[in-house]
Order: sequence, then C-alpha cells, then structure tokens
Amino acid sequence: MEKLGHEYTATPRNIGTHFSGGIDSFSVAGFAKKALASQGRNLTAGYSWSPPVSDEYPILGKRDERHVIHALGERLGLPIRYGAANGLNIYRYLDLEIELNGIADLMDELPVNEAAKADGVRVMLSGWGGDEAYSAHGAGYLSYTIKTFQFREMRKALRFHTGAKRFRPLKTARAFFTWGLVPMLPNALFRRFTPIKETYDESSFPNSAMKAMAADLALDDKEEIRLVGDPRVFLANLLKLGHLNMRMETWAAWSSEFGFQSRYPLLDHRIIEFILGMPRHLFMADGQNRYMARAVVKDLVPEGLMKYDPANELLRNDSRLSCWRMLRNDLLTDVFAGDSAWVNMEKLRKAIDNVPENIEREHIPTMAKIQAALRVWKMEQRLRSNRRV
Repeated sequence: MEKLGHEYTATPRNIGTHFSGGIDSFSVAGFAKKALASQGRNLTAGYSWSPPVSDEYPILGKRDERHVIHALGERLGLPIRYGAANGLNIYRYLDLEIELNGIADLMDELPVNEAAKADGVRVMLSGWGGDEAYSAHGAGYLSYTIKTFQFREMRKALRFHTGAKRFRPLKTARAFFTWGLVPMLPNALFRRFTPIKETYDESSFPNSAMKAMAADLALDDKEEIRLVGDPRVFLANLLKLGHLNMRMETWAAWSSEFGFQSRYPLLDHRIIEFILGMPRHLFMADGQNRYMARAVVKDLVPEGLMKYDPANELLRNDSRLSCWRMLRNDLLTDVFAGDSAWVNMEKLRKAIDNVPENIEREHIPTMAKIQAALRVWKMEQRLRSNRRV
C-alpha cells in the first residue's frame, strides 16, 4: 500500500481525497498522507458528502459518521469540506447529457467538484471500488461454509450476520436462511427471497414501444449478478458488472470540466488480483468482515470503525423532495406536455404530480425512476431537434 500511495500521489499539484467514516476512503487518505509527508506536503482537504453539523442536521447519535470524520480528519491534520448538495443539484443533474455523462446517480459529487476547484485541487483520490475487492465485505461466505461443512466458521459468520452478542434463535434462523441458503437457490426462487433489492425493478416508465423492443431483444434474459455461495466468485461477478467503470467514466467527464483528475487506488489491478487470490476464510476471518482491509490499516484506523451516515441520507431525502417540488412546478407549466417515443409520459406526469409531504423509504425508488425517465426524455428532446429520434 505504501508503494501505491507514492504512485497515486505522483504530481506536484494539489491533491484532495474523498472522505467519509468508512475504511476505504480513510485507507486512501492515510496512505496518501504518508506518501506526501515524505515530500514535506499534505493533502489539500478531505471532501465528504455528509452535511456539516447544524441545527438542520444535528448529530444523530453516537454512531453518526461525522464524529468519525472529524476525529480522523484531526488525526491526519486534514481540513474537511462537508457536503452542500441540495435539490438544485439534482435539478441541474437532470439536464446533463445522459449520452455523455452516463446513468450513475452522482449528483452529491457536483458541489464537491466546485469546492475542489476553489481549493485548487488537481487530483482527487477516491476509495471508490473498495467494496468490490479491497475491503471485501464477505457476502457469500456463510453459504460457502455451509456447502463445505465448516461448522466452526459457519458459527462465526452467523454471529456477524446477526450482530448479536448472545444467541437469538429467530434472528439466527433468519440470517441462516437469507445469507446461507438463499445464495444457493435457483434463479426463480432467488429473485423472490434475495436480500438485495433492485431500484429499477419495474423500469422507469417505458412506453409500449420500448417494452416491445425489450421483449424482442430478450433483455429480461440477461445474465444476473446475484449472491452466490462463494465470496471470491461474487466479488469477481461484481467487478464484471460495469457499475465501477460507469462511475469512473462519469467522474472523469465531470472532474475534467473542473480542472482536475480522479484516481482510484483501491481499483489497482495488483490489489484486485491479491484479494481474488487469497484464501476464502480471510473474507470473514474471526467472524469479522473487511478483515484484510482492517489488518492493513490497523495502525491508522481506530478499532470498530464503521460507516453509518444517517445525516447524509437525511440531506439526500431533503434534496430529493426539493427537486420533486421543482419538477411539479414545471409540470404545472406544461414543461412535460406531449408524447414521447420512449417514455410513458402519462405515468411519468402522474408520478411527478404525486409529491409526498416527506420522503420516506418507499418514495426513494419512485424518485429514482422519475430521474431516469426525465434524463431519457431530455435526451430525446435534444435528439429530436436534430431529427435523430
């Protein structure tokens, strides 16, 4: 990791880093600081999506990650720039060309880019991709221990999944089924019981023409990325999914407009190859996930480090609601009038009109689908003006 730290900070320009209470971003920041210290330099700042502590976003319990962000920032001597996302960021994000900027939902990053530009940052380090390899969360390990009759390891993994200090029969049985048996089920049953829910399970308001096209192309028969009873295979499948590349491409396009470059040390091929080649028991050694990542930075990271960001989710929900209200105002002025070659505009208009009083968990998928449909619709409007629809 020290060698990587030097390689990824190889620039005389200002370097910033994404920063949260999670082990991935802190690992990157810690090793970057160590590499820069040998040159008499330091990181410019750590950039967090979480909002600063305020009357609107007070500390939400002992586990609020802003406690950790503040403490780790002080430990590294790193100024922290807290998140400033709002409904206008989402509203602006909807106007970005989907054909150039991709479909990743990344509007929290827009105010980060503005702050980084103001600080003169020319390289932004990110822990993006850590979950898929470096910090290896161990999904599929319990199922693997069941298949291989490793009962001692199975008990350790069950303790992790239940999160209970003492034996609780119902909670243990539920974890055994969800994380132990479900990954071994055939696809039809897996879809019914999977703990991983799909945001776009019913797509984003496609019209009949798009549904017919999807049926002709047999898009529903595409290979699934699903939990399997082997943590190494599951991580390899995640790496092939494409979401890592999608975000990296989006951030490359965005950061270039703000005059800096994004770098991802945890996606270095040497780290990925090492993780995918290590023994499976290290994915959840001693009943603890992210075992290897914690071992690598044990001298830097406080014990029990865990990402928990309710304030960030609260800020996101406030932003979603604010944007939803802006869209409804547009609806009332007939901005979304007429038909579309791709989108069911009647269903889309109805969803936009149905603004909730507050954003609850069940409203988040609806807003995600509204955003996706509007980006497609806006692309259609751009192409229609050039007669390319």
